[in-house]
Amino acid sequence: MVASFPRRSALVAVVTLLLALPGCALFETRARYHTMSRDYARESGGATVVASDVPFGGAATLDRGALVGEVLRRNPTIAAARKAWRAALARYPQETALEDPMVGAGLGPRSFGSRQVGDAYRIDASQAFPFPGKLALRGATALAEAEAMAHDYQAVRVRLAAMASSLARDHAAPRRTGARGPRGSARRL
Repeated sequence: MVASFPRRSALVAVVTLLLALPGCALFETRARYHTMSRDYARESGGATVVASDVPFGGAATLDRGALVGEVLRRNPTIAAARKAWRAALARYPQETALEDPMVGAGLGPRSFGSRQVGDAYRIDASQAFPFPGKLALRGATALAEAEAMAHDYQAVRVRLAAMASSLARDHAAPRRTGARGPRGSARRL
């Protein structure tokens, strides 16, 4: 009997360790989630655009930096990509949460007032616990999707900035050379 006690303690320790290890992975994904949330908060959401706001109304020349800035501030594609990033980031807490607990009650109506049996009732509460490590994997998947949305957001910003810069260059090219048309090609009469 004395020899089985250390063996039983070792078995309990191993089972406890196996159940606790996947929880460590959940802590790692939570740290990643908080980092990604800070990155999201750091990104500018863009200012609201007023209908009477005319960015280049009185400008004699079109400044490339100002044009790129206005495109990034006003384009709805960037706002949509940012909202998609936020929606993907909001899935992490949902995926890593436990299911809602269940509470139930039941009565045996014919048992009340009966002399043959005692009053019958039942009260129960339950909580579903997923297999160890499942919540961490779901969280990692949600974070990977949020990270992909963050990269999509950055790609949209870069693509629109490049397009606006190219358009500013094309707009300024005929003024610099005088006899050249769009993209520097020579005009033919």
